[in-house]
Amino acid sequence: MSESKKEGPLRAAMTVVLMANEVVVARIDDPVLWNEVFAAINGGQPRLVSASPLAQTPPTLPSADPVAAAVVANTPAIDPLSKFAKELGVDTAVLAGACDPTSSEPYLELDLHHWEKMRKDLPSRGIKAIPNIVVVSTFLCLWARHSSLGVVTQALAQSVLDKINARDANPGRGLAGSDWLQQRQGGQIVLNPAKVSKALVVASAFCTQDWSGWKAL
Repeated sequence: MSESKKEGPLRAAMTVVLMANEVVVARIDDPVLWNEVFAAINGGQPRLVSASPLAQTPPTLPSADPVAAAVVANTPAIDPLSKFAKELGVDTAVLAGACDPTSSEPYLELDLHHWEKMRKDLPSRGIKAIPNIVVVSTFLCLWARHSSLGVVTQALAQSVLDKINARDANPGRGLAGSDWLQQRQGGQIVLNPAKVSKALVVASAFCTQDWSGWKAL
């Protein structure tokens, strides 16, 4: 009689698979983790009690949906000038025509017609008067929120005013009278977080050449 073949015990491949609906998100062959997951499910536990290889080494996820990736790749980023114009509620062309924000010093070039209109419509003194240094500093501080301008200083604001021969003779006093701007050491100028809306009104009025909103404040 021939001896019957002896076969060793069958070993099942223990695989943990993560699925989202019918899509396999991750898969790992690990009998220890399999037993932990099985015990957690049978025990009604919301999560594994002990650390697992899956927690220590994140699984490799499948590549992103090519259609979604293509949509993201073909979606143009909003440039800083467009963001600034949107914040002011004006067209990009209007903003560029009024003060021409750029990425190089002095970062602004005020239009003389807009400047003249502002000086005609606003009083030279009183609560509705706006000193030269304040107008330019307002634009620079707002523009710095969208560009890589960096720190706004009195010197930078004066350099913008120099281009239209409107340098402010007493910048410190003018800035002190503006509640939407704050002075820091070294001549730095920043926006007052609690009064940003007023800064936006001033900048928007300069761009649109309509100061009625400012006068109504």
